[in-house]
Amino acid sequence: MRKTLTKLANHPQLWLFLTFVWMVFIFVLSTNHFSSGRTTAKIDTEIPLRLLAHLFVYFVLGFLASGAVKLNFRWKHKLLIALLFCVFYAFTDELHQHFEAERRFRFIDIATDSVGAFAGILLYHLPLRIKHHREE
Repeated sequence: MRKTLTKLANHPQLWLFLTFVWMVFIFVLSTNHFSSGRTTAKIDTEIPLRLLAHLFVYFVLGFLASGAVKLNFRWKHKLLIALLFCVFYAFTDELHQHFEAERRFRFIDIATDSVGAFAGILLYHLPLRIKHHREE
């Protein structure tokens, strides 16, 4: 079982596919159906849960994007590239919301999304750095 999981974890196309699927999921969450006016009443809370949702969704994107960049590209500065990709996607996500009737473009959401993505990227890269450092 562990060998199968390790093999899947090192499968470059899987990381790209999961990153793409998660981006589609974020896009769907950015539609009017999930606007604060519709979801706040249902979950009976406001800012903290929405803030945590932004952080979590982009945390996962950062983690997935890190794996996709690391396993599919031979670029230097992979951590920075994954972060720039996530920040760019956060910007396009807010731009998409600008054109939704019940949504709006907010720079604070881009900042929150970027923090979440950075945390996910760090979680992906830190164990690799620690392992590399121990092997030296």
